[in-house]
Amino acid sequence: MTKQQRKVYHVEFKGTGRHYYFGSLAAIFDRFTIDQIGVEISTFWYDHDFDLSPYQNDKVIVRFGYLVAKEGRRGGRKVQ
Repeated sequence: MTKQQRKVYHVEFKGTGRHYYFGSLAAIFDRFTIDQIGVEISTFWYDHDFDLSPYQNDKVIVRFGYLVAKEGRRGGRKVQ
């Protein structure tokens, strides 16, 4: 992971088709309840490997990936 990549968890609700994006697993559970997601956070920490596949149940699909940003020159010396 380079400096410009950020972890992203993508939550898709099957019933509504709504999509949400989070920077951590904990942030998902700050926004939604266990009943809404249909799984406890410990399942993600101990029982699921996002490198192998997304997690899904009857309520949601949770995917993991990286947000890739262009490396910028902010704060760098300007060339004249």
